[in-house]
Amino acid sequence: MATYDEWKVFKWYCPNCGELITGHKNTDGEVKGICRRCYSKTFRILRSSNHITIEVYGPKQQACGSEYEDSF
Repeated sequence: MATYDEWKVFKWYCPNCGELITGHKNTDGEVKGICRRCYSKTFRILRSSNHITIEVYGPKQQACGSEYEDSF
């Protein structure tokens, strides 16, 4: 039987651009969301009651720090 926590909508702000992201839990307990502005993928993983890990993956077209390389 599904608990309320599984069907709850999770909201957080994108660490990359600040846009509001919404996501739902999957069967592994991870909350996944994709930013509509920068298309980065964010995973929230509950490790324990006091520890949440947030993983952010950029889109394949965007290299890390590519917009700042020309300024140096």
